[in-house]
Amino acid sequence: MANANLHNAKRNENDEFYTPLKIVEDELKFYPNHFKGKTVFCNCDDPFESNFTLYFLMHFNKLGLKRLISTGYATSLIAGKLIQQIGTYCLDISNTKHFLRDGQKDLLQSDAIRMIQMETKHIKILAGDETHLAGDFRSAESLALLEQSDVVVGNPPFSLFREYIALLKKYNKKYLFIGDINQLTYKEFFPLVKVGKVWMGATMCGTGSHWFEVPDTYQNDNVKVIDGKRMMTNGRACWWTNLDYPERHKLMPLGYKYEGYESAYPHYDNYDAIDIGYETSNGTRRGDFERTPYDYEGAMGIPNTAFGKICPEQFEIIKFRKGDDNKDLCINGKCPYFRILVRNRQPGRTDWEVWQKEIDDARKGGTK
Repeated sequence: MANANLHNAKRNENDEFYTPLKIVEDELKFYPNHFKGKTVFCNCDDPFESNFTLYFLMHFNKLGLKRLISTGYATSLIAGKLIQQIGTYCLDISNTKHFLRDGQKDLLQSDAIRMIQMETKHIKILAGDETHLAGDFRSAESLALLEQSDVVVGNPPFSLFREYIALLKKYNKKYLFIGDINQLTYKEFFPLVKVGKVWMGATMCGTGSHWFEVPDTYQNDNVKVIDGKRMMTNGRACWWTNLDYPERHKLMPLGYKYEGYESAYPHYDNYDAIDIGYETSNGTRRGDFERTPYDYEGAMGIPNTAFGKICPEQFEIIKFRKGDDNKDLCINGKCPYFRILVRNRQPGRTDWEVWQKEIDDARKGGTK
C-alpha cells in the first residue's frame, strides 16, 4: 500500500492502494533464503487480487515454502475487480505441484491465477468477530493464523500502522511490508529502528516515484490511467523489514573531511551535532548524506531519506529529529530539520576494502 494522505488516512479508499507485481518482485528477490520451510502469511491482501499472493504462488517451490496463507478484508474497494467472488476469503495452500505442467518447477503467472480460481477446497470464508470485520488483521481469526505463521508479508493500511507493528512485535514475527518513510517519526516505531530490530528494505526507500493502483472511487488530480488501470505515485513509500540481506551491510565510502572544513558543517542550536548538507542558492539548507565526513567523531544529522543507505557496522543511530529541548533541530533559528542523528562507529577510517572484508567475514561467522 501507498498513501498520499498519510496523516489524514482512515480505513477507506485512502488506505486501498494496490501493489504492482514488479514492485513485489524487485524487493522479494533480495530474500531468497528466508522462506525455506516457512509459513508465509499475507494478512492484508485479498487472495484473489494480491500480487503478494501471486508472487508466492509463482515461487512456492523455489523458495521452499511450507505453506501460504492470504486473507482479504470485508470492505476492500479493490476486491472483486479481477475475480468476482462473494464473501471475504482466506486462501491456505501447502502445495502447488499438482498444478505444474510440462516439467515446470514453479507456476507461471497464468497458472497461479488459475490455481486460485480452482482450488476451492483451500479457500474458506472469514466471518470476523464482534469487534473486527472479516479479514481484519486484528480479528480473532487473523490472530489465530498469525500464530501459525513464520513470516508476514504485504501492504497493511497506513492508518493502522501502529497497531500492525505492535502485533508483529507482540507475536515475535519476521516481516516485510510496505510503509511510509515518515513512519520513522512514530514514537512506537523509532525505538525499534534505533536498536536495529527493524530496517528498510533493499528497494523503494522513501525516495523516487512508485506507481500503485487505486480504486475507481479514489479521487485525486494526480491519478493517471496506465494500461487501463488507475495509478498514482507515492514518493515516500518504502519497505520495512527485520529480514536481513547482504546489501544493507555495504559500507558507504566517504570522501568528505571535517577538519579544515568546519564552516561547511554548522552545529544545531539545540543539540551537539553537525548538519550534513549544503546551502542552496535561495538560502535554505538541504540535507545530503553523500557529504558525510569520514573524520568527525560526534553526532551528525543526516536526512531521513538517507536511512536506507545506513550500514549498521558503519553508523550508530542516536535519535531522530528532536534536540535537547525536545523541539525540532534548528540552525540559526531556522526550523525544522527532519534529521536522523548518527555517529560514525570508526571515525577516520578510510580503508574501505579491508573494512568491508571484516564485515563480510564477521557475517559469515554468524554475527551481524
